[in-house]
Amino acid sequence: MPKRQIIHAPGAAEHVNPTPQAVRMGSMMFTSLITGRDPVTREYPKDIDAQVRLAFSGLRAIMEGAGGSLDNVAHLAIYLATRKDRPHLNPVWEEIGRAHV
Repeated sequence: MPKRQIIHAPGAAEHVNPTPQAVRMGSMMFTSLITGRDPVTREYPKDIDAQVRLAFSGLRAIMEGAGGSLDNVAHLAIYLATRKDRPHLNPVWEEIGRAHV
């Protein structure tokens, strides 16, 4: 069985709980919760557009920290606080995510 490798990416927000940003097992990598929190201030911007961009930026940083890219993402589940936030997600999804995921 492959050994578990913890992935830490400086460009992504750290978790409040003692949970790694990602774990690699062999050629597979699994991320835990990636949020729209600013990795420097550790605060959530009030602007939902900024939160969406930070979440995708965090995912990119984690993937690159593991030696990959967004092109290596096989599945992505996105959870929003409310469906009313969906129009804020879609443009960023089109620009950043959808081409890769």
